Amino acid sequence: MAALNGMDAISEHYGYSAPTILVLIRKRGFPAAKLSGGSWTSDTELIDKWRRAQILNGSGEGGNRDCLKNTAVAVCQGGNAG
Repeated sequence: MAALNGMDAISEHYGYSAPTILVLIRKRGFPAAKLSGGSWTSDTELIDKWRRAQILNGSGEGGNRDCLKNTAVAVCQGGNAG
């Protein structure tokens, strides 16, 4: 278990931009928390478990990864990626 302190560290570990991570937190239960001082924290093990669950449930990675990385988030959420 390795703590990730700050959105930059979380983004670097997961490979997504900060705005995409924020969408994943709100919409898909990405394991990160905003601390009282305004900074974000997470853990590599929690993120890796969450990622595996998303893949197994068919609701995460796969085609959605390209959608989230390369297309406006609003378009991806509407299911019209591509």
